[in-house]
Amino acid sequence: MAIRDILRLPDERLKQVSTQVERFDAALHAAIADLEETRLAGPAAVGIAAPQVGWFERVVIVDDVLSTGGTTRALVAAIRQMGGEVVGGIFLFNKLKGWKEWQDDIGFPLHPLFHVEVVGGRLVRQDWD
Repeated sequence: MAIRDILRLPDERLKQVSTQVERFDAALHAAIADLEETRLAGPAAVGIAAPQVGWFERVVIVDDVLSTGGTTRALVAAIRQMGGEVVGGIFLFNKLKGWKEWQDDIGFPLHPLFHVEVVGGRLVRQDWD
């Protein structure tokens, strides 16, 4: 993994249109790992997009837990407002019990890895399927 340089405005490369991800291989996983390491090394960034490091494929990382869906809705609205398309969401932790109905409402598939419930400040694994 490597920390990449972050492009900043007025860098003209940030105006470049990114392409759709078409290969899902070890190179993609390595690039995503670099992107996440860069995000973590930055100044308290909640998210990062591949073009910010000079990689012009449609990859965005947002550090979020699906709790109420508010942050995800706002992000999706911003992406759509800029002409982008969201084709799916992957969440490490899902705390939203009605996530399947919420997924239908937002219009793209969600893929939570763990369903959790917070009780007394402790995470408890829970299946809501």
